Amino acid sequence: MRRASFFLNIAVAAGLVLSAGTAGAEVTSRTRIKNHSVYGKSEHDLVVSMFRYAIRRKGVDVVLGMLTMRAPSVVFNAQQTPRGCKLSNFKTRLDFTMTLPQARDRRRLSGKTEASWKQFTAFVKRHEEQHRSYIIECARRYERSASRQSPKNCASARRDVAKVFLAEMKRCGALHAALDRRDGQKLERLPLFAEALRKPSIATLAAKAREGMKDPTTQALLRRQ
Repeated sequence: MRRASFFLNIAVAAGLVLSAGTAGAEVTSRTRIKNHSVYGKSEHDLVVSMFRYAIRRKGVDVVLGMLTMRAPSVVFNAQQTPRGCKLSNFKTRLDFTMTLPQARDRRRLSGKTEASWKQFTAFVKRHEEQHRSYIIECARRYERSASRQSPKNCASARRDVAKVFLAEMKRCGALHAALDRRDGQKLERLPLFAEALRKPSIATLAAKAREGMKDPTTQALLRRQ
């Protein structure tokens, strides 16, 4: 059974690409923007389109926006010393894809509907950008934590670094969940949704999406990405 969710944030990627080398300590990122087509000329039709033609992602229908991340690339220097393996000079690269809604018939929107649409899309973009900021900051904390690790030998360094990374990203999960709760509440007060939610059919769909974000099955799917 597919679940519906307003947002999808994949903070922990399926793998971590680790390699040894000398590099300056830093976190760098790149973001690719993708557009997801939304159809309609009225507030009601636009919202219906987002539910009907949701972004489909591994068991979850994502209604609004999505941030995904490829397996991060981490380069660091590992030096064997009498006291153990010294880790330094971390360089982490994060590659994101941000999927945002785009009205296909924007030129045909009324002035009122276009203003509501612009406010809505700006809201979704800020939401996904905040998720991205959380991930980048968590990666910085991970680098600081990983650089303090002292494995007994450098042969186990990659495994130890990967554990630190995944643990830090897991701790970041609370930030992402709190953001989704806050913005989920704000979303339905935006003019675009407030107008559409007057229709019972839309209100029912929105309720399912709210439940989908809290549903244990959906949360398990998100954690596995």
